[in-house]
Amino acid sequence: MGGVYGNTWLVDRAAGVTMVSLSNTALEGCMGAFPDNLRRAVYGV
Repeated sequence: MGGVYGNTWLVDRAAGVTMVSLSNTALEGCMGAFPDNLRRAVYGV
């Protein structure tokens, strides 16, 4: 569940990565470009 106020999370056990984002951006923080950009920043892609 992404959360109603823009929360998102990711667990990548193989890479040893856990990401939790708690933002106050409603849909953008949950399903918009922000989570995708955050994943790219974490993985360096």
